[in-house]
Amino acid sequence: IGIKIRLGVNADDEYREVYLRAIDIARKVGLDYVALHARHARDDSKATKARWAHIRRAKDKVGDRLKILGNGDVYTRDDARAMMEQTRCDGVLVARGSIRTAGLIFDPAWQGDDEAVCAAADRLQRRYADLSREFGGPRQKLGEYHRESFRRIRARGERLSKRQRWRRLAAWLRKECKEAGDGPDASFK
Repeated sequence: IGIKIRLGVNADDEYREVYLRAIDIARKVGLDYVALHARHARDDSKATKARWAHIRRAKDKVGDRLKILGNGDVYTRDDARAMMEQTRCDGVLVARGSIRTAGLIFDPAWQGDDEAVCAAADRLQRRYADLSREFGGPRQKLGEYHRESFRRIRARGERLSKRQRWRRLAAWLRKECKEAGDGPDASFK
């Protein structure tokens, strides 16, 4: 049994390290773990980078007496490894990373590429819909959240496709210029 906490309610709580007192209480009452989200409640999680140093501080404080799980800004398995190396936390809790990657973060074979996420979007959305029906349908907000997540994945796929087309066009133009003797840096008139 464990809890998930943040660094506090605001920057002042973070500065005063109230999360360390909460972790100490969790250890004293016999919890098995604390998942520490490395932001405070007032942080905008999309605009503010998680501050993993606090996870390291928490782990250094409790040592082996309590499991510390890190949370915040983990979108790939490499991110999870980096968090564990930098903070010495005992494990990683993934939240938005699992939605952003349509769950592929949990597949050891996934290489962290957006192409695979975008290619899997339709199949995964159908699977989500099947599971939702099987278990009585999603709550309204949860359904909206997942629809928006899949919309964003498809938008990333469209941007990725456009970038790939532009790269192919640029490569073709460089080749044409080289063959015409204008060199790869020739300007077009």
